[in-house]
Amino acid sequence: MIELDTRCQELLNTLLQSEVHIKIQEIVDEKQISKRSVYYDLCKINDFLASHHIEEVTLERSKGINLSQKQKEQIRELMYSEPLVRNVYFSPSERVLIIICMILQKDRPLLIEDFIDVCQVSRNTIINDLKVASTKLQEYGLTLKFENKTGYIIQGDVIRKRALFFLYFPELISYYHTGALTSPYQEQVEENLKKFDYIEKTLDTQYVRDTLVALAHFVPVLGQEDESFHFTDIDKNKIMDTYEYTLVQRKFHHLAEDECIYLTLHLLGSRLEVTSMEINDVSEDQEAYDLATSLVSEFSRLACVEFENKEVVERSIFVHLKASLYRYRYGIQIGNPLINDVKGQYPELFEITKKAAEYLAQQIGVPIADNEIAYLTLHFGGFISTNQTVDQMNILIICPNGISTGNMLRAEVSTLIPHADTIDVVALRGNDISFDDYQVVISTVEVPNCSNCIIVHPILSDADRVMILRKCMRTSGKGQIRADDVLEIVKKYVKEEDHQALKIDLQHYLESLTEIRYHPLQDGSRGMLSFLNEETIYFHDEDYDWQEAIRLSSEPLVEKKSITTDFVDAMIRQTRKMGPYMFINEHVVLAHAKPEDGVVQLDFNMNVFESGVYFPKQRIAKVILVLAAEDKVKHLKILKDVMHLFSNEDIQSEILACKNASQMLQVIGKALKA
Repeated sequence: MIELDTRCQELLNTLLQSEVHIKIQEIVDEKQISKRSVYYDLCKINDFLASHHIEEVTLERSKGINLSQKQKEQIRELMYSEPLVRNVYFSPSERVLIIICMILQKDRPLLIEDFIDVCQVSRNTIINDLKVASTKLQEYGLTLKFENKTGYIIQGDVIRKRALFFLYFPELISYYHTGALTSPYQEQVEENLKKFDYIEKTLDTQYVRDTLVALAHFVPVLGQEDESFHFTDIDKNKIMDTYEYTLVQRKFHHLAEDECIYLTLHLLGSRLEVTSMEINDVSEDQEAYDLATSLVSEFSRLACVEFENKEVVERSIFVHLKASLYRYRYGIQIGNPLINDVKGQYPELFEITKKAAEYLAQQIGVPIADNEIAYLTLHFGGFISTNQTVDQMNILIICPNGISTGNMLRAEVSTLIPHADTIDVVALRGNDISFDDYQVVISTVEVPNCSNCIIVHPILSDADRVMILRKCMRTSGKGQIRADDVLEIVKKYVKEEDHQALKIDLQHYLESLTEIRYHPLQDGSRGMLSFLNEETIYFHDEDYDWQEAIRLSSEPLVEKKSITTDFVDAMIRQTRKMGPYMFINEHVVLAHAKPEDGVVQLDFNMNVFESGVYFPKQRIAKVILVLAAEDKVKHLKILKDVMHLFSNEDIQSEILACKNASQMLQVIGKALKA
C-alpha cells in the first residue's frame, strides 16, 4: 500500500484548496523546502493517486500545477472513506505510552516480543523503553513487574492505574484511527462506541470525541478488573441523579454500580459545552460555582484583562469544574491530546492559566495536572479575541473535539479574518448543516459533500493560517478587483479561445497582490526584555507611601505618552476599592488598569524600592511592575515572563539582590533564556 508522509499530505491539501494554478517556486517559498523536494513530493503524490486510479497531477509550463474539479472530488471522497496514512515511526516517548496502555488493557500475558511486534524496534530498545516506563510509573506510586504466568503487569492503586490510561491513551488515538495500533477488543470497542453515540444523541449533547473513544477501549477491562474502589454515599447520590448515569446503567447493565458511576464521571467531565443556569442550578453545587468565579477572577487579575461577558466565562468554567471536582478527588483524568499543541502554540496563555489554577489546587487540596490546565486554557482562550468585524463573509467552523477547542479556533480565525460577518462553531453531527449559508467552511476533520471546506489542525499551524487567509481573500469580494470584471473589459482585445487562460492568469496575479501574512492569536511576541533596559529599570532608595510609589513608577510611561494620568488614577482608585489585589506574590506588585482607562500603547517598566512600600492590609512591595496593556492579547508574553521570574524563589532572590539596572538585566536575561 502506497502511503503519504506528513509533508506530502500538506502539499496535497494545499492543492485541494487552490482554485488557481500554483507555481513550484511558490511552494518552495511557503514550505521552505527545495525545488527538488517539491518534485520528489509530487512524484510520491502521483504514485499515491495512481494506486487509487485517480488522474495524476500535471505541471503546466509557465502556469504551475492545479487539480481539476473531478480530481478534487475523487480525492475528497477517498480521504473521507479512507483517511490518509503515513509510514509510522513511534518516538521513544510514544513507545513508553504504548507499552503502559497495552499492559493496562491486556487480554492475555504480554511479553517483550509483543512490544517488539507493535513498536517495530529491537529487543534492546524495548528493554530500555521498559526501564523508562518503570521509572514513569514509580512517579505515580505504581510498579512494573514481570511474572512468568502473567507476563508484564502494573501493580498499585487501581484508581491511579486508570488515571494513567486516560492520561496517556488520547495521545495515541490518531494511531488507532489509522490502524497503526489496534485493540485486542476491537469488536467490543466498536459496539461500545455505538452505545456512547446513543447516549450522546438521547441527551442531545456533545462529548469530547477522544474521551468516548478512550472509554470504548477501556470498558472491556472494567469487566475483568478484580480490584475495586468505593465512592461515598453523598457523591454516589449526586452522580446517580444525572441522566448520564441512567443511560450508562441501561446500556452497560453488565457492569457493577460503581463502574457505571465511574463511566458517568468521564462523560460528565467531557461535557464541555456551555449550558444554561437552569440546567446547572448553582445551589446544587455551590462549591463548584464559587471555585469557578474565583478562578475567573484570578485569571483576570493575573492576565490583566477584563471579560465583558464575565458571567458567561464563569458559567463555562463552572460547568467544567462541576464534573472535574469529582474526577480530581477520585483520580479520574481526561487526557488532553492537544496539550503539547496548546503549550506550544499558546505558551503565554497556558502559563497564566497554570498560575491561576494554583488557587484552585490550594482550595481542593490536590494538584491540577497539565492536561487539565490545557482544557482550562482553551476555555479562557475562547473568550480572548479581537472585536473588529466588517460585514463581508460567513464562516463555519466544524470541530468535534469539544466546544472549548471550537471557541479557541473561532478566536484565532476572527483575528485572522477581522472582516468576517459571522463565525459559527458546530460539531459534525448528522446532516442538518447547510453549507450554502457559509462562504468558507473550516474543519478539523474531513467533511463529505462540502467543496469549500478547509481541513486544518485543531491548533492552527502556520500552513493552516496561510490557507485560511488565501481562501477568505479569494471568497471576499467587497472592495477587491475581480478577475471576471477585468476580463469583461479586456476580452474584446483577446481571442475567444484564450479567455479562460487569461482569466486564470488574472486570478493568479490578483491573488499575489493581496497576499498578506497571518496574524496569530498570540500576538504577545514582545516579552519583558523588549521593554527593559538600563533606562526603564528604576531603583528608589527613599521612603514612599503606596500612592506616591504608584505615581512615581508610572511617571516614565506618562512622559513617553504610553499612558495618561487617568490610567494612574484608575490604578489608585481600584486599590482603594479592592485592596492590594495587584500583588502577584508576597513582595511584587503588577500595577495595571483597563485599556480604556488611558492606555495609548503597550509598555512596561520595573521599579525596585529598597525600603519597601507599605500597601493596605499590611502588604509590603519591594518591586512594582507597571504594565500598560492596550488589548487582551499583546501583553501575554510579558506576563509569561513575569510569572516565570517571580514564581521561582531563587530567581526572585537574585532579582532583589541586584543594586543597579545592569545587574538586573543580566539576572533577568539569564533566567528567561534558561
